[in-house]
Amino acid sequence: TGATSSSTCTPCGAGTYSGVTGATSSSECVECARFNATWGGSSCLCLANFFGDGKSCFPCPDGSKSQVGSTHADACKVIDSTSQYQVDMGVRMQGTKAAFDSDKQERLKDAVSAASPSALNVTITSITEGTTGRRRLLSAFIDIALVLLYSDEASAQSAAANDLTEDRLNAQMGSNGLGSLLIMQQPTVSRPQAAPVPESDGLPVAAIGGAAGGGAV
Repeated sequence: TGATSSSTCTPCGAGTYSGVTGATSSSECVECARFNATWGGSSCLCLANFFGDGKSCFPCPDGSKSQVGSTHADACKVIDSTSQYQVDMGVRMQGTKAAFDSDKQERLKDAVSAASPSALNVTITSITEGTTGRRRLLSAFIDIALVLLYSDEASAQSAAANDLTEDRLNAQMGSNGLGSLLIMQQPTVSRPQAAPVPESDGLPVAAIGGAAGGGAV
């Protein structure tokens, strides 16, 4: 948020951006999600299956997909479903299933997509609540099953080996305002048998992308 001189401008907070030249208040910083974008560490990036400059993001044409951060319409590609591969994994977060609302689900998918930008889609397929500890010291946690879709086997194998690590995921979790996670089921690559179907308790299925936001002058 800014002043009359660029040398005294203060960047918008993580996950937000202002397109107002000479903005003077943090209230003029809006969340990247307003632009169908997400926070990547320094600027807003269009979500997967969108394209644009991170401030104006447009959906890819029907039947085509793009990676997080795509800036041009030609990044939207029609993907041959016969070449797709998926990565299944499971993570654990502290908290209750009730508290893990739709907003936090979207933030988790944003974080996962940001950690693995080549993912075409991230889906939550189940959420299971549990507790650890003894009696009065019980601590609630949720185990979350994830399925990520990739355009080919090489992309899926690379993501499983390099992108979907606890360190990389937790860096994005913090950027998306979430606590840290633990990987309970290591990423495994396979050919998709059918489109993943979420639980029937309102879990969103929409694709989500990774991230970045900007600053105000």
